Amino acid sequence: MAGVNSQIEAVKKEMESPGLKTVVQAVEEFTAERASLDSKTALINKFQKQQVYWVTILDELPDLLPPQVWLTRVSSSGNPPKARLVLQGEALSAEQVAQFYSNLQDQGFGDVSLDSPPSPGQVMGTPVENFTISFSVEDKP
Repeated sequence: MAGVNSQIEAVKKEMESPGLKTVVQAVEEFTAERASLDSKTALINKFQKQQVYWVTILDELPDLLPPQVWLTRVSSSGNPPKARLVLQGEALSAEQVAQFYSNLQDQGFGDVSLDSPPSPGQVMGTPVENFTISFSVEDKP
């Protein structure tokens, strides 16, 4: 029994030794730093995926614009994959606005809506139709 007690005392002394406490503290600090870095890495990866997603969506828009239709403002609400894109622009005719609307639907964007009917305006003396179209991008890959 005395031998077991001396072994227990030796282990207790070793556990209370400054060297072991330093190692335990270093491991705890490393673990906390690792958790912090993992969290930051996950956030960076999330933003990177969103950036690629938006680049893909915005890259498609010029191909969908009919001639003599241009965008004056692009905004979004929400984050991919459940986001809504709002496009404001001008066209030389309401028919061109209708064609743009149709192109967005044909491309597979979800819930395309004409937020307000085209309204007359002027750009450098030329009559134009101002419009606002929004759509969901959750259905896009």
